[in-house]
Amino acid sequence: ADVEDTPPPLASNIQKSFQGTITLGMGFTFQDGNPSVTSISEMNDIILQEPSSKDLIKIYIGGDQVNNQAVFTPERYTIDFGEMSESEASSHRSLWKIVKSKVYPERAILDAVAYPRRVHEWWKFCHPAASLYAAIEKNSRVLVANCKAAKFLTFSFVPAGCVYAQTLYVFADETHEHFCVMQSRIHEVWVRIFGTSMEDRLTYTGRKCYENFPFPEFSEPLRNAGRLYDEARSRTMKSTGLGLTPLGNRINSKEDNSDEIINLRKLQAA
Repeated sequence: ADVEDTPPPLASNIQKSFQGTITLGMGFTFQDGNPSVTSISEMNDIILQEPSSKDLIKIYIGGDQVNNQAVFTPERYTIDFGEMSESEASSHRSLWKIVKSKVYPERAILDAVAYPRRVHEWWKFCHPAASLYAAIEKNSRVLVANCKAAKFLTFSFVPAGCVYAQTLYVFADETHEHFCVMQSRIHEVWVRIFGTSMEDRLTYTGRKCYENFPFPEFSEPLRNAGRLYDEARSRTMKSTGLGLTPLGNRINSKEDNSDEIINLRKLQAA
């Protein structure tokens, strides 16, 4: 439950955790098997015909994908015009045609006073999370956590250079020592005390769970512990075909005492 005397933010933790991009428009999306969006095969055709479009098409990562994929594989892509002007964006004709037909109609009917960006700059994401992408610009990978209520607290690395959905919390620090502290039981206890909970599920927020958390001084033992756990968990996910959520169910099941699960518990304790 929420605690009224939640510790205040620490200056050292500011601008290091971010909620992902709020696109507000499925029309930006390329995905197979979804008739309301554009197919990936059409996306590939556009890239062949207009190679300059490739830089405006990015892998789109959401919370469900992070939690359920055993090995990360792109499922969705998104058109990202960034802060381009209308004339600049419209010069990419095939991508412009898609957003004009699939995004514009939804935004044109909105109240321009209440939603000026969505109406007057309809080809742009609603909240692009500019600070997030500035913070991770030089990262070779990105640490994320699901914003949605979850039974277990899990953090994982995903590729850099993507668009991260609003269902994810994204962290600027990509080191294994930072991952080690974040995935530790100490941090989980902190989150369960000060974070938001729904029954036995946790909702992670940067303000209540990260910005106020007193990180220890990073060290080689922390780096090694984080690396060993991350690598072992990735191998187990690959060998079992389980994503983070189903693997978490096994790790926390008293009935599961298989060798790979026991090993992960030991590394988690370490």
